[in-house]
Amino acid sequence: MRNSNRRNQRKSLSPLKILLFAIFIVSFSFAILTQTQAILAKNENKKISNKLTALKEENKKSSEDMKKLENDIEKLKSEVKENMKNKKVAYLTFDDGPSRKNTRRILKTLKDHDVKATFFVNGHPGLEELYKEIVNDGHALANHTYSHDYSKVYSSVNNFKADVKKLDKYLEEVTGQAPNYLLRYPGGSNNTISYKYGGKGIMKDIVKEMSKEYEFFDWNVDSTDASAMTQKKDKIVQSVLSESKSTNQAVILMHDLDPKTTTADALPEIIKGLKAMGFEFDKMTKDSYAPHFTKVPK
Repeated sequence: MRNSNRRNQRKSLSPLKILLFAIFIVSFSFAILTQTQAILAKNENKKISNKLTALKEENKKSSEDMKKLENDIEKLKSEVKENMKNKKVAYLTFDDGPSRKNTRRILKTLKDHDVKATFFVNGHPGLEELYKEIVNDGHALANHTYSHDYSKVYSSVNNFKADVKKLDKYLEEVTGQAPNYLLRYPGGSNNTISYKYGGKGIMKDIVKEMSKEYEFFDWNVDSTDASAMTQKKDKIVQSVLSESKSTNQAVILMHDLDPKTTTADALPEIIKGLKAMGFEFDKMTKDSYAPHFTKVPK
């Protein structure tokens, strides 16, 4: 009887043992899985941490390389600037063009002597081909206001800026070339005619505003071709060569209007004379030497 009861107990306990065993297995497996996931997560975090460390090192190296590059560029600029002090450079500049009579003559002379120049032009509808020829020959096409109308451009800062922007837009439409932000004020940055239209402080106000975007260029060599409707050719040559003796950076003022035929006549002698004096020639950029009659107000 007792043996029978024991057998029955063993039979009745078997399902419970199986259940407990199953629970143990599941718990053990879960613990193993959790531990495995923790190990994997730790490994993954370590990989991410290593990658972040590598990126930081790479960024640090890139920053150091960039800083070195910037320092090298600044050093090179300083060297170029220092060299330019002793180098004689002539900037031939022509205001008020283009013109039907003289622009092509000027361009031919420049091409014959392998010289680049800067044309501070106005807006002359109907002469679109001449603007294109200036650009296609590799010269700088710079802004001298669209209208060159003193009463208009010097009446206010806004009117001056609008006239300049009008020429920028016109030249870009004609040539396809974006503005280079080179500017020359009609009459120069210290002209007093502007007082009549905008008051005594108008030039300082205009210069302050326009210098936020444009580099302006006055001149330190006057050809005197504006002193007469048609100046004598020999006078133009003599003035340019004489005044250029006192500078290594000659910014030469000439004009490209129909009456200025003697300016075109004088150009070959001017170029030959400057070359004999040791000058090289260049066109203007925003980094070029820029004589200022009026200091940019702060």
